[in-house]
Amino acid sequence: MTRRNAVILSLFVAALALQLGILLAFQFSRQSALDQGRRLVVRAEPVDPRDLFRGDYVILRYGFSRIDRGQVKDALGETDLRGAKVYVKIKQAAPDAGWTAVDVRRRPFERLAPDEAMLAGNITDHSPETLNVAYGCEDVFVPEGQGKPIEKNLREHKVTVELSVTRRGVAQPAKLFIDGQPVEFK
Repeated sequence: MTRRNAVILSLFVAALALQLGILLAFQFSRQSALDQGRRLVVRAEPVDPRDLFRGDYVILRYGFSRIDRGQVKDALGETDLRGAKVYVKIKQAAPDAGWTAVDVRRRPFERLAPDEAMLAGNITDHSPETLNVAYGCEDVFVPEGQGKPIEKNLREHKVTVELSVTRRGVAQPAKLFIDGQPVEFK
């Protein structure tokens, strides 16, 4: 093997290793959220069931995805906030009640009460009255062919999701429930 071929082979292997490393790191961070995160059951609303390239999945929106700025502590100001990373403190009013946003900041919260949790997200849109925040836990993938039947059930029944939330606020969907019953994927 010539020196030139050896260099090309080394670069190819390095590029392949880099791509594999990125994929594994992404998967590890999501799995870490599932394994080590605090579990919260939150109410959800379905948005869309299928994507031609990604397969069957359900996009969900949560009660704290659209935040009424008048109802929360908000130190963000009125500049263009699209894409800004924020930390949202959510609180559960009662065991069977939904979780609602109570505070929004640009830095993580240092202290949380037992009935509170912190979610890290990015602002997707805003107005003087509202903030729309995406947390990265909106997509719930389902086995192929089950998206449409699940979507039908989601629109007609109460939907909740068990989120696994890390201390840093990373949320990952762990389970999907329809009327309190776990969705069994066939």
